[in-house]
Amino acid sequence: MAFNGNLHEFGIVALLQLPNTNRLTGRLIVQGHAGEAEFYYTKGRLTHCASEDITGREALASVLDWDEGKFSFETDVQSPQETIREDLHHTLMWALKERD
Repeated sequence: MAFNGNLHEFGIVALLQLPNTNRLTGRLIVQGHAGEAEFYYTKGRLTHCASEDITGREALASVLDWDEGKFSFETDVQSPQETIREDLHHTLMWALKERD
């Protein structure tokens, strides 16, 4: 299930949850004004985030305010490393608190 679209039509938090909800494996690439971020999922579990020079939860927190840009999801792309070990909802809650 490959898909793509615009961030202004689909909120970033909902977008990050979509592969989790559908238990997808692959890479979500988000391109915004501030740069590019990659999110890797294995059977719906977020395993790695990278944005510019940062990885893991900090990379996730850095993109939560993005509301303009493009995204695409490529299926069956394996994560190069594991920088996130918590479940997605816990990680998102941490990132939202970190942002505030």
